[in-house]
Amino acid sequence: MYPKLHLRVITPTERLLDQEGVEAFACTMKEAGALEIMPGHLPLIGVTEPGTVEYLVGEDVKELQVGTGILDVEKNSVTLLVIGGGLSKSESPAEEGSEKKTERLLDTYLNQLQEMRKEKE
Repeated sequence: MYPKLHLRVITPTERLLDQEGVEAFACTMKEAGALEIMPGHLPLIGVTEPGTVEYLVGEDVKELQVGTGILDVEKNSVTLLVIGGGLSKSESPAEEGSEKKTERLLDTYLNQLQEMRKEKE
């Protein structure tokens, strides 16, 4: 049996999902578009678009609505830090005028993750 992913979806204030045994994870990256992560994926850090993320557990495809986020993939661990999450499709992920603040916050988180990776090397 091959290893599976450990998926975490978190906001700055809460843990939305902590799921082991994930066979695949799919999201949309800001710069690159659709991305699917499977066990054994190379390390990756990047910014995701708001929308639906999907993950496969057994034969069940599950979905979660999330805001903009930072994806961190390392070994068989996938962490998605999002600004706004667990949203229904009718909810807005951010208040009007807060887009620049959200972008600055994501840039800060992204830089911190990259620095932590460099320290490990």
